[in-house]
Formats: sequence, structure tokens, C-alpha cells
Amino acid sequence: MSVVAIHFYIKAARLSQEFEDQIGSRLINIDTVTHDVIVKPIHSHNDEWRRHPLVDALKVGANSVEADCFYFPNDPDTIYVGHNTAFLNKERNVDSLYLDHLYDMLERANAKNDTSRKNGIFYTSPETTTYFYIDIKTKGEELLEALNKKVERFLARGYLTTYDSEKDEIREGPLTIIITGNYPYNYISSQKLRYAFIDAPLKDLVDPEKARLYPAGKISIFSSASLSELTGSHKARSLFSGLSTHQLADIEKYISAAHKVGLKTRIWDTPKFTKSIKHTVWKQIIALGSDYLNADELKEAVSI
Repeated sequence: MSVVAIHFYIKAARLSQEFEDQIGSRLINIDTVTHDVIVKPIHSHNDEWRRHPLVDALKVGANSVEADCFYFPNDPDTIYVGHNTAFLNKERNVDSLYLDHLYDMLERANAKNDTSRKNGIFYTSPETTTYFYIDIKTKGEELLEALNKKVERFLARGYLTTYDSEKDEIREGPLTIIITGNYPYNYISSQKLRYAFIDAPLKDLVDPEKARLYPAGKISIFSSASLSELTGSHKARSLFSGLSTHQLADIEKYISAAHKVGLKTRIWDTPKFTKSIKHTVWKQIIALGSDYLNADELKEAVSI
């Protein structure tokens, strides 16, 4: 091995160790995580399962992450993060895994910023917002009441996308919070200053009356549905060479309806096997104009 190659590997190992040390000490900075990263419209589904929640997604350029969240009134200061109640751990919470990291990175990104427009957390694309999805698994209103206190620091610094219903004013910030799962529609829609936006039901948007419930930028920014919801009688599971003509037509109808009312789209629960079928379906969904690719396998999604 040449001297140059040895030097390269030593440097790579040192940087890798520095990164691991930062993860452990929670001193993650924008330079380490997003330097030279190109932002990609990829949604990190079940992000809390990753070795480094949030960070693994940001490192590949995915600017949308989703965490399953639980709230229990007998532990009022904690919003737990996990896929099911059996394995919840008080140490793995929305602050330690997400909000603390995001706030610290935003502070670093804006340390020398004296303009009203706040920088985002991507080093090469500071104008880009990051979407943080909270998939509520318990009572929605209770969880959001707890979340209100946790995001006060973000609101005070102008870091969150907000809608002021009294001024009818939408302001995009470097961090946009999306609520999915057990979202409390009436609670969110009644807020004068909204910082949490509902993940609208994509399938409902073909109905003009239902679509009016999710005005773009005011109640919702994104819409989503499972692949099987959108294909209806044309079962999504019966595919071997990708989506059929009928399935594609069904999906395109819903995507068009969402775009017509100004909402972005995301389609989840796509085939997981085989890799070939999975990639074919992903490419077909992208070709139809869906805005974000829902992915459990980030490296595969980046390669599409």
C-alpha cells in the first residue's frame, strides 16, 4: 500500500472516530454531518431504528425524518421515541434523539447570521428546510401539549415554519414539523400560531370537500398514503415486474389531486422484496411525480 493510501485511510479512520465521539457526546455540528452533502427528496421512515437516528439520514442528504412518538401523562416531561411500547426507554426520547441535535445544529448554522432569513442545517444548501415528522402513537392532543413546551426555544429563534391565522401569514423556517398518525385535527386547526402541520390523507384529496380541510401551508404541507390504499382493487401486492398500468393510473390521479391543492406527496408501504421489484416501484412512483421517496433503506434510496 502506498504512503498516500495509508495517509488516506488513517485520516478516514480519524474522522470516523471523531464522528462517533460527537454522536456519543451530542456535540454534532453541521460541518461534520452535512458538509459536501447534496440534499435529496428522501424520507427516512422509522428513523429511530437507525444506528444514529437523524444523523444517518442527514449524512446521505435526506431532509425528511420520521419518529414514532408516545406520551404518557404520568411522565409529563418525556415524549418517548420507539416503534412499540414494549421497548420504550426513557433515555430514548424526542429531545435526546432529535430536538437537542436539531437545535444545536441550527444554532451553529446561524451563529454568524445577522439576516432575518435563518439558515438550515445543510451546509451546502442553507436555504433548505428539514422536515421532522412526529408519528403520534398515543393521544394526539396530550402529546402536542407536551411538545409545545419543547419547541418554545425554536419558535423564539425563528427556526420553525409557522402559519399565523390572524395575519394569514405563512413563514417558512429551517425546520418544519409534520404531524402524522393520531393527529388531533381540531386542536391543530384551532391554534392561532401553528407550528405543527398535518400529514394530510392523500387518498381523500380527490374529493374537493375533504381537500378543503387541508389548505396548503395553513393546515398541511404534505400528504401521504400507503401504496395499497391508492391502488384500491388493483392490489399492490400482486406485482412482479413493477406497478401495472391500472395501478399507475390510480396513483397518478391522487398525486395530481394533491399537487392541484398545493400539497407535496409521499407514498409508503411499498414492496420490500425483492430488491429489484422494490427499486422498480420506487422509480415508477418518482416518475409519476411523487415528491418524496419513503425509505427504510437509505443507501438504496440514494442510489435510485
